[in-house]
Amino acid sequence: MYASVEIMAAAPARIAGPMLGAAYRACLGFSQVTLFPVGSPYTGKTSLTSVVAQHYDSSSSFEDMAGVGAGEDAGTTNAIGDLRFLAGDILFPLDDLAPDKGPEKAAERLNAIARSQYNRKGKVRMDRKTNVKVSHPPRGLPVVTGEQSTSMQSAETRLATVRFLPGDLDLTPNGAVAQLSTGTAPQDRASLIAAMVRYYASRHPLTAWLSETRAELSIALAEDNPDQTDEQRNADLRASGVVADLAVGWRAMLDMATELGAISSSMAAELWASAWEGLLEAKRRMLDGRASRTPADRLREMVNALLLGRRIAFHSREGGTPVNPEAYGWELNSFDGGYRLAGEPVGWTDGKTVWLLPSSLFPHLERQANAEKEPMGLTKESMAQRLADAGVIKLPPREDGKPVQRNAVQRRMGGKPQWVWEMNHDWLFPPEEPEDGDPGKEPAPLPDAPTPPPAPGRAGAGIARQRP
Repeated sequence: MYASVEIMAAAPARIAGPMLGAAYRACLGFSQVTLFPVGSPYTGKTSLTSVVAQHYDSSSSFEDMAGVGAGEDAGTTNAIGDLRFLAGDILFPLDDLAPDKGPEKAAERLNAIARSQYNRKGKVRMDRKTNVKVSHPPRGLPVVTGEQSTSMQSAETRLATVRFLPGDLDLTPNGAVAQLSTGTAPQDRASLIAAMVRYYASRHPLTAWLSETRAELSIALAEDNPDQTDEQRNADLRASGVVADLAVGWRAMLDMATELGAISSSMAAELWASAWEGLLEAKRRMLDGRASRTPADRLREMVNALLLGRRIAFHSREGGTPVNPEAYGWELNSFDGGYRLAGEPVGWTDGKTVWLLPSSLFPHLERQANAEKEPMGLTKESMAQRLADAGVIKLPPREDGKPVQRNAVQRRMGGKPQWVWEMNHDWLFPPEEPEDGDPGKEPAPLPDAPTPPPAPGRAGAGIARQRP
């Protein structure tokens, strides 16, 4: 089992905790959880997912990982559903949820996968003779990797989102992640899951223990914060239930390892405390901005999604190609080696400021919101006022101090005067850097790891699981 838990040393606990919990949980029977490692390119989400997948396929690697693609061009939703049924109780990777046909399609696909997993329902289909085909409900635990977080609330409540940031992992050729696949480590990880299957096979059914343990851990994960609104409290409870299911996997693995004498009780307690801290931190990051998303937050999410899907584009302030054009909706022209617009121009940027043209951008925002099944419910004018109230843009004042009837400011863009929403570039595109926290603010204390019911078949009391 040491080859498995050494992943905790190669990745932050908020990443390794949920991902290892998913690996241990998948072999115990059906889970409602869909794991969603998400991050920009080169953050290591696929590299680490391929290592975690070695628990079920020791030959798994970055170049050749088990499972199938998650994108629109990789396969139909029906085919992926059937494969998840046939694969059984394993960790099932669905790699690279790329927005091949637009970000809204990718969001809908992720929502369909997460919904079918949560509800344990396959798609009902009919054959040519109008006979209903046998439905294939999903099994196992899917791991969907992607670059863009979904803003569909219905999907968010069913996903265990694990965010990868630049610098989280050492991805150098001989770095910590590469070292995880050397020697017999991949085979040792597969041997651990084989041992769990043998150990718990004679203790089935696990249904009562899984349900009871998940419920107790869910209560322990929930925040006791009197300042939470009802909406925030409900979101916290849903996220706690999702993460608790991954914690169940940790408990099952540690209980088995202790019972068989593979590790001591003190080591099990230390590993449990580390895993618990990572799971709790992952849950808190899942909730960041979810329950309190403002119209300004939604605009930022949708503009980034539209740029990623190359539905919109920005010019430079002078009206030409901006610096780093691929980030602003341009694509490389293979004929002349230059860049050309891939999306509809809706704004300008100089790398410090962004100027958005409301009349061009707003129809795209409405279509994106409707595709996500969360209509904005705002007019262009009311969106401008919300942005101004949030301090994102400024509206021109009248001489008497009252706002004018314009919902934008006039600037000279591309050689012509334009009425635009003017905003800070770093607000619209926050730099992706490792978060060290606010040095002037004490973080909320992490609750101690709880003591759940011992796994079936254990003699005596459960392991002591308080923090060392």
